[in-house]
Amino acid sequence: MQKIKVDQILGEKLVALRNQAVLHDEQGRVLGYFSPMKEPTHIEDLQLEPPYSIAEMEELRMKYADKRPEDVGKPLKEILSRWGL
Repeated sequence: MQKIKVDQILGEKLVALRNQAVLHDEQGRVLGYFSPMKEPTHIEDLQLEPPYSIAEMEELRMKYADKRPEDVGKPLKEILSRWGL
């Protein structure tokens, strides 16, 4: 994930937010969304990269599919009915 350092003025505006916000430029073009942290956190404390690579996720998916193929690719309604829901 890329990181963008903001200047002090923008940082103070973002820290003051209590809800999500849409960020836009002077021409009104939407740049993205901002979701404030519940508590201030240092960037070193965040997990910015996924814990598994795409290849590792595929390997886990295949391992799971081998163990319980009846659960792979079934409609949610069918799975829930098996659980009595």
